[in-house]
Amino acid sequence: MFIKETYKNKLSIPRINKLVIESSGSSYTEGERFPSSLFALELLSMQKPIIIEAKRSVSEFKLREGQHIGSKVTLRGLDMYNFLIFTIMSAMPRVSDTITVHCNRKTLLYSTLSIGLNDISIYPQIEYEYDNIGSKIGLNIHVISSCLTGLEHKYLLSCLQTPLIL
Repeated sequence: MFIKETYKNKLSIPRINKLVIESSGSSYTEGERFPSSLFALELLSMQKPIIIEAKRSVSEFKLREGQHIGSKVTLRGLDMYNFLIFTIMSAMPRVSDTITVHCNRKTLLYSTLSIGLNDISIYPQIEYEYDNIGSKIGLNIHVISSCLTGLEHKYLLSCLQTPLIL
């Protein structure tokens, strides 16, 4: 991607800064699937997840301050690239329907890409431990890059062979 006419410095080349994997939902407030989703995130990322707590109470959602509402893991460096390439090359093709990542103008403007998965059983690590995890858990994958324009972001993601639809 390094073109001498476009980028005069190696540090100005667009790259992926970090990858955030998060899992949240109404099941966290009930407390049923909370330990199993933490275990699943730890299996996927090989890091201990951070527990996200509610900052303030919202009575309409029956949410209280300090209540667990989700968990997340931030990946950087080699672990980030390994997880991203494994997701794109191995996990996504295992779904019966082809997963395409829908990309809108805001995604290209803010140089982030969010992929939502309804079920994480497409990963082989989760398949082997499905008895310990139990029910269906969804997660979101956020890819944050250092691109300045939408065209750079689109080109960076296409170099990773991400199935994009614009």
